[in-house]
Amino acid sequence: MRRGALIASVFLVFVSCERLTTPPTPPGVPAGAQYERAIRLWTYQAASGESRTYFEQGQLAMRGHYVQGLKDGLWQSFSTDGDQITAEGRYNRGWHDGVWRYFDTRGQVYLTVEYKMEPRRADLLLLTTEIGNENGVYRRYYPDGSLEEEGHFWSGYFHGPFRHYHPNNRGLAIAGRFERDQKIGQWRYYYADGTLERVENYKDGVLDGVQQNYYPDGSLYHSSVYANGERLRLMEIRPLPGREGSDATRANDDA
Repeated sequence: MRRGALIASVFLVFVSCERLTTPPTPPGVPAGAQYERAIRLWTYQAASGESRTYFEQGQLAMRGHYVQGLKDGLWQSFSTDGDQITAEGRYNRGWHDGVWRYFDTRGQVYLTVEYKMEPRRADLLLLTTEIGNENGVYRRYYPDGSLEEEGHFWSGYFHGPFRHYHPNNRGLAIAGRFERDQKIGQWRYYYADGTLERVENYKDGVLDGVQQNYYPDGSLYHSSVYANGERLRLMEIRPLPGREGSDATRANDDA
């Protein structure tokens, strides 16, 4: 029994060693590149600081430069075929700096984010330098290139005015404001024709105050009152104009 266990142990060690063998360097990957098994990528860094990362089959995944061990200057990331840039921007001593652009598989920009060296989000400083210093405007685009969303960052937080737009250039859909990732103040939602659909009021990220919904013709549908995220005594629902006698009108006092 012990002998069988010993043979099994030797076999498992042998198999494990076989599985940990470094695969052959694929074409296109320079000599001296290191295989990072955990992420299945090849990494190469020249004495000049030039750095390139390759996918497992040899396609270029990322390129840039290091200065004193920190990313610096222009960096680019690529799709799995190694041909299409998926992200492009500059680093400054290991931190994103300036406007970064992100591309879809067709090569069209779908997101831009502005970064600055300061301020930085304190609760992330010990975890990563890849996020936490977003400062300024970001914009997201629909596949047809029209603006989908725009807002502001401060110290890595959503902070400031926010706008979301209907597709196909059909106008504003949502308007509001964030403060450190939390909704504050009045948020307004619109139908595609520009008619007001809903009004909400927030305090510290939760509903607080009057909430009103409107029919597409602009008439009031219902109105509720919230305090600290909890709906209070009143919810009034009104029928469409011309249907005032229907049973759709009610007030819910124990909401």
